[in-house]
Amino acid sequence: MKNTTFKSSERKTLFDNTFEYDLHWNNPVVFDAEVVVVMLAHDNGDELSRAISSTLNQKGDIHFSLLIVDDSESVFCVEQSGTKLEDERIVLATIPTCSVSQARNFAHYMVKSVFTDSIWICRLDADDEFAHSTVILDIASTLATFDHTVSWALAGNTLEFEGELLNRTNSIDDSIMTSSGVINRLEGMAKGNPKDELPSCNLWIRTGFKAVYPDIGSAEDHWLVAHLLLNYRNSGYLLEGMLHAKHTLSGGITEQN
Repeated sequence: MKNTTFKSSERKTLFDNTFEYDLHWNNPVVFDAEVVVVMLAHDNGDELSRAISSTLNQKGDIHFSLLIVDDSESVFCVEQSGTKLEDERIVLATIPTCSVSQARNFAHYMVKSVFTDSIWICRLDADDEFAHSTVILDIASTLATFDHTVSWALAGNTLEFEGELLNRTNSIDDSIMTSSGVINRLEGMAKGNPKDELPSCNLWIRTGFKAVYPDIGSAEDHWLVAHLLLNYRNSGYLLEGMLHAKHTLSGGITEQN
């Protein structure tokens, strides 16, 4: 990648210098953010530009940054998407090609080691959008009312298929805060019932909390959220009635997952 867009770049390491990545940014205040939105990029198309715009268009008095983690195999896909990267809230990390799970876990470690003032990490997939223009402000403000005993939170999301907003949501309620409720949702997902899908793309994690995505081929986020609901429910909070993202369904891939 030719560093023609960002003002500053630095090669950094993780895990006792065993993992190297390049970090690019425009203004060092980006690392003082309270909330870090993590977005993975891997040879994406035009939808990436839409996801980035959805993040940068968030409103409200909240200091957030967008950390884009790019492990594209060939060209730097953020540049290819036509996205302008001059915004001072963007940090780009280019990393070696890896699995989705590994990229998510690397991102969490990056936030912990570089964004020293951050409190929360949330995620937005490269083909999704935030549900509305004040998602980050609304959720961060709600979570600010709790102490450090709350280490993760889960919201709901709307659904879009082929450009049309569906008349249903991936919602949450107290039923998934019991073991039987989680098992019922997982059984429903296994049977292909869309309404039973866990809203795992809407997970917020307190910086430094050890929430590791298992390195499996698909649905790594469902595995993690089920693990948190079953084993760490006392440190979690359900943001009932609150929406995080507008999730784009992809037909056959979603059904297969």
